[in-house]
Amino acid sequence: MPTQEIKTVIQTAFEKEKTGEAIFSPIYSNEEMEYNRFWMKRAQSAYNQHTGLFTEFDDKSFLDWVETNRKSSNSYNPPKTNEEDSRIVSGITREKNNTILSALLNFNFEGNITAYDQEDNKLREMGYVVEDSVRKSRTLEGYEAKRLLYYKEFLDQGNVFVLEFEKENIICDKKVLRGNLKEAGKNLKSVSWEKKLKRLYSSCESEMISIEDVYLGNIKEFFIQKQPYVIIRMVKHYEVEKQKYGDWERWQNVSRKVQTFLSQSQDITSQDFNNWSMVTIEENMVEELHCFDPINNEYAIFLNGISMLPKEFPLTAISPSRLIPIAKGDNEPISRYFAYSRSTSSKTEVDQKYFDEWLRVLLLKSKKSADPPMANNTGKIISRKLMLPGKIAQGINPALIGPIGPTEGMTQAEFAMFSLVKQIINEKSFDPTLSGDEIGGNPTATEMIQRKQQQMMKLGQTIMGIVEFEKQLIRLRIFNILANWTKPLDEKIDEIKKEIKKIYRSFSVETTFQDNGKRGRRIISFDPSLQSAFKDKESLKMLADYENEIKKRNGEEVRFTFLNSEELKTIDLRWEIDITPTEKHSSTLDSAMFSKDLAEAYQFFGPQSVNQSYAKEKFAVLKKLDPDRFFSEGQQNTSMMSSETTNQSVLEAQMMPKTQKESSLNMLLKA
Repeated sequence: MPTQEIKTVIQTAFEKEKTGEAIFSPIYSNEEMEYNRFWMKRAQSAYNQHTGLFTEFDDKSFLDWVETNRKSSNSYNPPKTNEEDSRIVSGITREKNNTILSALLNFNFEGNITAYDQEDNKLREMGYVVEDSVRKSRTLEGYEAKRLLYYKEFLDQGNVFVLEFEKENIICDKKVLRGNLKEAGKNLKSVSWEKKLKRLYSSCESEMISIEDVYLGNIKEFFIQKQPYVIIRMVKHYEVEKQKYGDWERWQNVSRKVQTFLSQSQDITSQDFNNWSMVTIEENMVEELHCFDPINNEYAIFLNGISMLPKEFPLTAISPSRLIPIAKGDNEPISRYFAYSRSTSSKTEVDQKYFDEWLRVLLLKSKKSADPPMANNTGKIISRKLMLPGKIAQGINPALIGPIGPTEGMTQAEFAMFSLVKQIINEKSFDPTLSGDEIGGNPTATEMIQRKQQQMMKLGQTIMGIVEFEKQLIRLRIFNILANWTKPLDEKIDEIKKEIKKIYRSFSVETTFQDNGKRGRRIISFDPSLQSAFKDKESLKMLADYENEIKKRNGEEVRFTFLNSEELKTIDLRWEIDITPTEKHSSTLDSAMFSKDLAEAYQFFGPQSVNQSYAKEKFAVLKKLDPDRFFSEGQQNTSMMSSETTNQSVLEAQMMPKTQKESSLNMLLKA
């Protein structure tokens, strides 16, 4: 992968400490000082919302509410209060959250994207291509692993906040000029190297922000895009931040040790504007604040109180969507006029504590029943070992030794109360049917299916919350891709034309083609020269022949799509995102129902009306088989996508696959 060298030389931590370079304050203008003070006031106001008491949090502060949810969802085992107590918790809330999490992960929440131009014309091909691009970007970032953590936070806290951004990877590259490892070990001065910072090409990424580190401007506003401002806080090591900001003008002013904390300060009007943080941090740590103001289109960064950007820097420079680049997931909203939502843990918190208390009481009674306290009226000192089975004691009258108090153990009434509390928790969440646990009686298969459907209805609000959360993520990702994947990656010299040529991103992605329902590979390039250079029928026919040749040779359906990156930056499109949750892993019942539906379709409409390719793929998936290996490759369908009507918008026509020289197509096949 080509890289870009950064000319600025940055000292390492050791070099910095050795030289003892002093940290000095940046020179702010009066307007900058007022602007920084303005954001300090906003930061302190948002922090005060975290520490205030709210009825929606059961008269707790936000921070206490978050900590309570965290303990409950992770089965926190408190220390003993009394000597006779047992350190034991049931963990019932945690297991129920895990069951819901597993159910959510079994759903496919991929979005179906539709594009519309300014005249509200549907751009079908644009929607398909952007949909494939979003899927590719998620594959590159490893979204499947991330969404497990996103959904867990969603269930544990009732909310999840995820930042969408363009990630730039900067590495410290060292190239050995003389010597090698073996020689260096023998003679320390025999080896030398040069050090350079290199910036790798950017990628689209998402990152979860801890719920405590998201500071909303108005806690009474539910929708995040209607917030007056949002501040997110990250704490990272000084060396990590230096890799990212080391070549910025004001990095030299960032201190390793913070002196002033807004959480402990009452009056900030007299504070200077460096060397401060929102809350206490350790030495050699940097508090990174990102401040978003969508109303005024402003964005600010503070590192340990140092303003890193010019005042009123445009938000659209890092958020092309003009939105706050954060997706907010809500499990069970409390109110339209409150920003946060309830979690399963918060709903069952009191019941969980009551259930655990009963568990400890029953355990204590069982211990007393098995090993009761004894009264010794013999006048002799008797060892506890005397009570062990098989022991023989001489000169002891057993009538003078007896248990103290009742020892009958757990009663029927107590067990009934214990079961009642557990039932209440099940009703507030779901019963064991969803997790596959055995239930009492001998229910029929139909009854089991009905009960499972009823339990899935209970999860309707949770699933809807995930759907809306995923829609927000996809919308932010679309704008991120269109803004950043359309940038040139590099430049190279064209030896034939003797000119500098820009290199654009190209990639391939597995997809289902909408015109025939077949699986294949779409190859996408953002090179505007490829999109504009070949528009005639002869070139289109050449491309079609080339795609058919690949299909015959490799048995793989391949289509090329060329986009004009320059035009994509200027056009204004409206995006509709639809998500229909579907289960990834089907049951035997799903397979049987599909076979029944397919037979009915054949009977009513005839076999010719059914898309055989899609039906075969669906059949194999439901049977948990590989469609490509299970079915043999028959006669290939060489029909091409029908041409768009002449009154289709210009942009739609430009989205049709174009061709180029065969050598260029071969290069794209390797993308």
